[in-house]
Amino acid sequence: MPLSTLLRTSTTTTGLLPPFLNLNLLLSLTLSALLYTAHAHGYLHIPYLLPRKPAPLDNENKIPTPRSIHYHFTRTCTRTCPTTHTHTYTHIEPLENHKTALRLLAEAGMRSITFAGGEPLLYAVLLGQMVGFCKRELGVECVVVVVSRAGLVPESFLREQGGKGKGGLDVLAVGFDGGSGYGHTQDWDWNRGYRHGSRRERMLALERVAGWCRAYGVKLQVNTVVDGRRVGEDMNGWVDRVRPWRWVCFQYLEVREDGDKKDTVRSGFEPVSEEQFDEFCERHKRQMCLVAKPGRSAGDGHLVVDEYLRFLDPTGKKASRSILEVGVERALGSLCWKGVSWDVGLEEEG
Repeated sequence: MPLSTLLRTSTTTTGLLPPFLNLNLLLSLTLSALLYTAHAHGYLHIPYLLPRKPAPLDNENKIPTPRSIHYHFTRTCTRTCPTTHTHTYTHIEPLENHKTALRLLAEAGMRSITFAGGEPLLYAVLLGQMVGFCKRELGVECVVVVVSRAGLVPESFLREQGGKGKGGLDVLAVGFDGGSGYGHTQDWDWNRGYRHGSRRERMLALERVAGWCRAYGVKLQVNTVVDGRRVGEDMNGWVDRVRPWRWVCFQYLEVREDGDKKDTVRSGFEPVSEEQFDEFCERHKRQMCLVAKPGRSAGDGHLVVDEYLRFLDPTGKKASRSILEVGVERALGSLCWKGVSWDVGLEEEG
């Protein structure tokens, strides 16, 4: 008898198969088994099923202790960033989910946290609540907030969150790429909306924020991306005026996705060689606050949690499941950490 006839007959008669094994039931059972197997082995996530089994442990995959966390709770940003992937929209978890995730991280060993984005101060209320929670309830030793430019920082935030205001903020990290005014991205101003910031405006904003940081007991860190247009500058003048606690200089390397050769042109940044970057650092070696970050060291020393509360691997392209679903250890164990250095002290975080 042909198979098609056999299957068709099985749905209407009981002579070939028992009544409880008709074709529809067989297909349902087979599909359910396939779906559950895919879920259990990590190929498919079905929330209402039992948790997937942990990834097999690899003795060579040295799973790090989450001591230092970069917490990217938003990707919303007001400008094009040359070193991170940002958007004009984002997913935002509710405060209670953030508190649960932060508590899990603290229980797993977190001692330092850096709130970044995107632009975290676009959600200043949520940010302030998380900063206070980390310092006062979890006892995190070092709390850092990273913003793209000084013009975004309102005095009220530093007054409330600074040490003298009994807040939880230890370090404010502000992006400043020198006084040459290169780049053509639109920046955000709290009072006037989107605008192009001139060299003088950016410098005045940075000096103003530096004064607030000293007044409210917050350490100021200035982050500078050293690219081809800035590598020949002498920045000693403005560093002397601002007097930051730390001046972190990052060597800019070309960031591309899927072979996109237009990324550098679009962002207005140009890559620099190791020799050029070393010359830049030599020119500013008298600055005791200088911390050089060559491209070869980028990404080492901290773990990244994204806006869905997932760990990202060192490439930033693969994510774990949410730590709210599987916990910190299993989330870390699902990613590859081979070849990553974690020998970074708390004073080097941020």
